[in-house]
Amino acid sequence: MTLQNKIKLAAGVLVLTAIFTLFNWMRIEYLAFFPIGLLFIYLATYQTEKFFLFIAFLTPFSVNIEEYIDGFGLYLPTEPLLFGFMLWFLFLQLKAPFLDSKIWKSPIVISVSSYLVWLFITSITSTEPIVSFKFLLSKLWFIVPILIFGTYFFKSHENRIKFLWYFIVSCSLVVCFTIAHHSMYGFGEEEGHWVMWPFFKDHTIYGAIIALCLPLLRQLRAQSLSFLLSFCYQNSGLSSLFSYLELTFLRVMKTGLSSCGILSCLVALLSVLRSPTTPCMALGRKRVTG
Repeated sequence: MTLQNKIKLAAGVLVLTAIFTLFNWMRIEYLAFFPIGLLFIYLATYQTEKFFLFIAFLTPFSVNIEEYIDGFGLYLPTEPLLFGFMLWFLFLQLKAPFLDSKIWKSPIVISVSSYLVWLFITSITSTEPIVSFKFLLSKLWFIVPILIFGTYFFKSHENRIKFLWYFIVSCSLVVCFTIAHHSMYGFGEEEGHWVMWPFFKDHTIYGAIIALCLPLLRQLRAQSLSFLLSFCYQNSGLSSLFSYLELTFLRVMKTGLSSCGILSCLVALLSVLRSPTTPCMALGRKRVTG
């Protein structure tokens, strides 16, 4: 980076900081996000791939505003970012196409495209077209950036590894938060259903994401032994999570031991009854012949 570019960057940071401070001083906090929006626009325009990685990092931190506003569900900040990224991606593709034309022959892309076409047709004939087109739009800002742009972004092995790391590190931070929050309630069973809120709606989704990350993290750890890996796998909430999951597993095994024992006895009894010569009959015959 040249000296002139560094001066421009420093000046831009100072201007954004001044705007941010001014909005806070005027008690219009919602406009204080304006500089952050400008930062997102800059990243999407000049650092498109890094902006895509940044969205992956923010995904576990997304909060559904439906918890605070009735009748309107939207995950912030990822869904607005995905919508803006979709518009920017379509603009770039129309201006100078860079996607491989072979992707349109992929069975997955063909299936998803057929699904979107059918959604469009049913939205036209819907009794509530506005609601239907909103639903179609919500599908588009997930499918277009992740599936379509992903065919270009994930061609690079380095990009695939970075994407996984950005997502796993942010998940590790959420796990740390969840365990710290859960510890405040003595790791109670009832509290375990909601302590991951507001980042995850319930423990089912939270457990599914952790189960998705652990095999990937273990494989990445097998390939490298960096400090970041040690943080995520050993010193972070994930290592504590392993112990917690182990205790939970033992508790489940303990409570289910009686049921397993009863089931084993029933299986053994059925196998004995179905046998043409049971052990009791064999023992009786042995005594008679003796």
